[in-house]
Amino acid sequence: MNMLHFTPPPLGGIMGLGGAEIGIVFALCGMIFGGIMGLAGMYFHHQRKRLWHETARIALEKGQPVPPHDAGESEENRDPTNRWRANHDVRGGLVLLAVGAGLWLLLLDMPGRIHFVGAIPGFIGIALLLYALLATIFGRKNEPPRS
Repeated sequence: MNMLHFTPPPLGGIMGLGGAEIGIVFALCGMIFGGIMGLAGMYFHHQRKRLWHETARIALEKGQPVPPHDAGESEENRDPTNRWRANHDVRGGLVLLAVGAGLWLLLLDMPGRIHFVGAIPGFIGIALLLYALLATIFGRKNEPPRS
């Protein structure tokens, strides 16, 4: 039987870890980094909102008009039927269809029916494309009133 032998990882001899342990350490570090980035994003979003509210309060106290909200939080971005959202759904659907087809072709020669794993992102891509089509066809015809 022909077995593949990989060279030990460079840090394995120093820290006394094998390949599996180093993989677990990297996975845990990645999850911790993702959690830190998520928490930092939420913190800075909260700070931006708090500063806007403080600015609006000071403006009202001095009799000035209230400054507008950020452009990223406008009504156009909250409306799920707008063109921007539909374009992103189409792009995401096409990418997921391509990933599903690539996985299917990559795993086609594997024993068993493992190549059907590509159907998962493929069907999600089909659902996104269908949603974008329905949002475009049956979207709002008139704009909601701006307050």
